[in-house]
Amino acid sequence: MLKQILIPVALFAVTVTNASAFNGDLMSTSHTVLRDSRIETMQEVKTIRQNAKQQIAELLRQAGIDKAQVKETRHIKHDAHKEQRTAMKTALDTNDYEAFKIAVVGSHLADTITTEADFEKMVDAQQLLKVGDRKGAKAIFDELGIKGPGHFHKGILGSHKGQSDRF
Repeated sequence: MLKQILIPVALFAVTVTNASAFNGDLMSTSHTVLRDSRIETMQEVKTIRQNAKQQIAELLRQAGIDKAQVKETRHIKHDAHKEQRTAMKTALDTNDYEAFKIAVVGSHLADTITTEADFEKMVDAQQLLKVGDRKGAKAIFDELGIKGPGHFHKGILGSHKGQSDRF
């Protein structure tokens, strides 16, 4: 039961603590002009974030979860995603549809790449990315309904900040 609560709460905590807070005073002195209603809205958002952080801290305290456990959970989740991306990349590189089906369990791709024909298109898109044809790869990703090059991810499997592996 604790694990079912820990992971979502910890992830929400990370999201909230990483969100940048709005500083109304800074905005009123900057060159950016916002209408009063927008400034009030942004200040309200800041207040909601602060209250949410306090509520999260209280929930974690009540569950006996400390900062070290939240950090450990974040690392476990990150490592699991990294392993999953590696397994998907290997399956694509080796053109192994059965391995890919196993690797994508629990990811958004499990509902998107549902046939071997879809998988073959994914392999083609990844090959195009490797040779620098981002437009060709994007056309395939668009056909499959996948956010590809031109979005946050560097390729469908993602190359997140701090990672050097590109597809």
